[in-house]
Amino acid sequence: MKTSLKFIGFILVVILVLLFVSLFLISPVSSADNTKHDFVISDGETAGAIAQNLADEGLIRSVTAFKLSAKILRLDHNFKSGTYSVTKSWNTPEIVFRLTLGGLARIQLLEGWNIKEMANFWQLKGFGEAETFKKATQSDEWDKQYDFLKDKPKNVDLEGYLFPDTYEINPTNGEKGLIKKMLDNFDQKFTSEMRAELKKRGMSIFDAVTLASIVEKEAGSDCLQGGTNTAMIADIFLRRLEIGLALQSDATVNFITGKSKSQPSVNDTKINNPYNTYQNRGLTPGPISNPGLCALKAVVYPKANNYLYFLTSLDGKNFYYATNYVGHLVNKRKYLD
Repeated sequence: MKTSLKFIGFILVVILVLLFVSLFLISPVSSADNTKHDFVISDGETAGAIAQNLADEGLIRSVTAFKLSAKILRLDHNFKSGTYSVTKSWNTPEIVFRLTLGGLARIQLLEGWNIKEMANFWQLKGFGEAETFKKATQSDEWDKQYDFLKDKPKNVDLEGYLFPDTYEINPTNGEKGLIKKMLDNFDQKFTSEMRAELKKRGMSIFDAVTLASIVEKEAGSDCLQGGTNTAMIADIFLRRLEIGLALQSDATVNFITGKSKSQPSVNDTKINNPYNTYQNRGLTPGPISNPGLCALKAVVYPKANNYLYFLTSLDGKNFYYATNYVGHLVNKRKYLD
């Protein structure tokens, strides 16, 4: 009898030890470390290979515990290729589950791209159809979700509001998943202080975004050098609007023609189109691109100057200013001819 009790006691101790070891092996590597680590699953990788890679990167405690967890959860054949963000604060079953949801992908959308360019890049990356992307930006469902879209005319799409940045996305969420991230980013970056400044000046968010989209295209890479010229160009355009002088922006002409010339032809500047700021005074009917934070800030906080004209060198690196049209012509002959 005593022998039986001793044996049962021994078995219970063994079970408790095994249970403790098992719990330890599936526990997080570091419960306080929430740092995200990129982890890649390649096409065709087995649960064993995935487990070994996770162990090699210090993200799990035990290869065997991972494989057993996957088997018990019946997910050992459900792993999907892709790039995942994994933290050491996740336990092994949680990592198993997350690696079956589909990996994240990165997409970089550049300042100054318009919706058409973004949609084409979306398709080029293999995430979906360009036309579907464009149609998603035309839906009025977004207007109901974001306060900053309230003054946007109902007949225009989200041009100007798709904040350029690098995004981590789950491709299975489709184009609407990315668009929501971009609008959320705009909502965060276009601060309440910036909105208050516009309100104080009597300028709508829509007009500010429209002007910023033109400034973005005119200033080119200046924001990479600090954005001083960007803020000066914004001030010039704002004063032109104030005194009723046409903006005469080459960028708006290029938007119509689809060209990328630093100097549109004389015939191009004569095109009859509401987006042609050589032929029409005031702002364009809507944004011509999606501006970054630098261009948006330039419109909200322009750099005061006395110029009314500017031009950019052919390589886009230098800016030349003039207070009057004669001086502008002199600069054109000097720097562009």
